[in-house]
Amino acid sequence: FTDLFFVTNTIPKMLVSLQSQNKAISYAGCLTQLYFLVSLVALDNLILATMAYDRYVAICRPLHYTTAMSPGLCVLFLTLCWALSVLYGLTHTLLMTRVTFCGSQKIHYIFCEMYVLLRLSCSNIQVNHTVQIATGSFIFLAPLGFVIMSYVCIVRAILR
Repeated sequence: FTDLFFVTNTIPKMLVSLQSQNKAISYAGCLTQLYFLVSLVALDNLILATMAYDRYVAICRPLHYTTAMSPGLCVLFLTLCWALSVLYGLTHTLLMTRVTFCGSQKIHYIFCEMYVLLRLSCSNIQVNHTVQIATGSFIFLAPLGFVIMSYVCIVRAILR
């Protein structure tokens, strides 16, 4: 589901842009694309961390798997992943609405990205950068560290 929507977020606009030779995207369309892109990337990372925990429990504690990974806990993990990714996407999209731009509100790129928008900005973007660094380190580095840690534990358990 996540990967399907991640691809369908950008590919239709890209195909239309390539066919019509018009690469412009409206500001509202860009913010919509940005919200879904950021949310789905965050959701993908959080689900990968959850899957790493599931594999850790299955391999390192196989006899406790059914109790450790109960259906209720799986639903809780999934709900938490969705809630955090929606909050992450909303945070960045709402912060982007505070940014003012010099000139037209047409973005001449096929793909709408936060850094492109911030480079086109005329206003102070320090808050946006600070929030990007703070939330980005949490939403990307924490799951990455968790995945690495769980697989290190799995390799250790296998080697024992």
